[in-house]
Amino acid sequence: MFEDIEALPTTASPDPQREDDKHRCHVVSLEKADIDRLGRQKPDTLKSSLAEIAFVASVLLSTMLAEMVIGGFNILLPPLSEDLNIARENRTWPSNAFSLVSGALLLPFGRLGDMYGGYYMFLYGNIWMAVWSLIAGFSQNYVMLVVCRALQGIGSAAFMPAGVMLLGSIYRPGPRKNTVFSLYGGCAPFGFFIGILIAGVCAQYLHWEWFFWIGGVLQTMLCVLVYLSISHQKQQSHGCMDCSHHGWTSPEILVTLCLGLLLFFTFILFKPRYMKTLFLALFLVYGSFGIYLLYASFYIETILDVSPILTAVWFSPMVLGGITIAVLGGVTLHRLSGTVLIMLSTNGSLVSVLLFALIPAKPNYWAWILPAMVSATIGIDIMYNVTNVFITSNVPREQQGIAGAYINALFPLGMSFFLGVADNVASATAHLGLERSYKSAFFLGVGLSAASTLLIVVGVRIGKAKSDLTFEEKEQLTVKP
Repeated sequence: MFEDIEALPTTASPDPQREDDKHRCHVVSLEKADIDRLGRQKPDTLKSSLAEIAFVASVLLSTMLAEMVIGGFNILLPPLSEDLNIARENRTWPSNAFSLVSGALLLPFGRLGDMYGGYYMFLYGNIWMAVWSLIAGFSQNYVMLVVCRALQGIGSAAFMPAGVMLLGSIYRPGPRKNTVFSLYGGCAPFGFFIGILIAGVCAQYLHWEWFFWIGGVLQTMLCVLVYLSISHQKQQSHGCMDCSHHGWTSPEILVTLCLGLLLFFTFILFKPRYMKTLFLALFLVYGSFGIYLLYASFYIETILDVSPILTAVWFSPMVLGGITIAVLGGVTLHRLSGTVLIMLSTNGSLVSVLLFALIPAKPNYWAWILPAMVSATIGIDIMYNVTNVFITSNVPREQQGIAGAYINALFPLGMSFFLGVADNVASATAHLGLERSYKSAFFLGVGLSAASTLLIVVGVRIGKAKSDLTFEEKEQLTVKP
């Protein structure tokens, strides 16, 4: 058992180092069957199968509700903008406020989770999100809406890395962890679709406020489940607002965007070498996905003149694809190379934006929209699953919170930054007409996905996510006496 790894036997050998190496190799070879078994069984910290289901469900539902807020709001934005008289150059701000604040605070909250325990950050983050979701439904103008969306982002920044931390610290490398993280990744498109469906119903049959109120009620119910199911994890771990009237082209926004990019590359520079290329590729492909989400919604509703509820139906392949990938992920991550899976992911992202960039004036849904939706699902879900398993399996237990922050920070940072760039591109080509300006943004997404694919081919090598020693056990085996 693993107790043998922690306390290796010693002998009076004339060559202690060689004898020690022999023992280490012997222990690893003897323990392979046990390592595989431990990678498949229920963690000892979860006392029963019901406790495990409740624990995992709490974390999965949290990411589902976070994605619901992101996906549904994009569908809600066109009618909401008309109702609150939001100028065209400011329409990306309500969507971006959530991502910008969430991305900016994920790393600090991830570190706080490592210091004070993931349970507190997870519970209080969900409570905060519930409160500001309810308040957002009472927004009377553009400024109040942006403030509420930004404050929602604080809650997401607190509970998203904490959720990854809780899962990563409980489950050891192996098929069971692969399955759990695949389900975690699958909840993202499911939540995204639920958000689109609720937003479509609210926009067409109720009013946009109900989207926030329904989300707030669901988040409150989740808080109760978290309190009841993860309470035993408590001790586990050691305004004023200035808005520009000129949109993204104003000097203050361009300066902050440039500073954000500079800080991001500084963050990349000081990461371990094997992570740098992967993180940069993630930053680019998440930017492409953000462009796809927002501009596909605008294109379908404004250019193709599709109703909100039908738009929700058109996005439904994303949830079906996400669930399929989640099911297959648990049985394929330990059989296929992570590099191959990520390359498949970036190519899926490329196809999704390319189809919208080339879409004809009167497209056939089955020939253009459906393949784009399926490709987008392949693009985001495979990437998210592989990187979650890879990164959480290669950091120590006390750094699981910051690892979860890195994983979740790249998504909103990539989305928000490149949505700003896409807005500049669309504005610069506005004289060509609304349809052509939207397609210019999609072509930017094509370039980002292509660049991400190139980075993966050149500099990323990820093996199979098979049963293995934990990070701490590997460290013990490599430390010389």
